[in-house]
This record gives sequence, structure tokens and C-alpha cells, in this order.
Amino acid sequence: MDIATGIGELVVTAAEVVGDSTTTTTTNGDSHILAIDISPQMLAIAKKRSMFLGCKGLAFGNGQLSQQRGSIDAEL
Repeated sequence: MDIATGIGELVVTAAEVVGDSTTTTTTNGDSHILAIDISPQMLAIAKKRSMFLGCKGLAFGNGQLSQQRGSIDAEL
């Protein structure tokens, strides 16, 4: 989980390090790294960067962690 991901530097680096291995296993067996930021503009940049770099298994959440709690539980 990357809280306050900004432009996604940490989450992109983590995705490169993790590769295809499992960081967090969801109920359907997919692995992912969750990136959260309060700024929709920053998230948009992070998503574009991750797609450009071919990162897989990333999920992005807009808002504060307290607002994401229910969706995090549902995804994990």
C-alpha cells in the first residue's frame, strides 16, 4: 500500500521490484499494490505513468485512507 502516492514513484518502483510475485492476494487470487492519494490530478499522473511503464497489479484509490477502508477490505 502506498499512501499519498503522489505521481506514483514508490508504487511504480514497488511494482518493478515485485514483478509477477504476490504482494497482497485478493479473494479472486489477483495480486496488487494499492496506491491512494487525495489529489485526483496526482492519481491521474500515477495511473498514466504505471500504464506507460507497463506496471501490472496496481489499484488506485482516490481520497483519504479513512474513506477507502471499506473498499480496501472488499478488495483484499
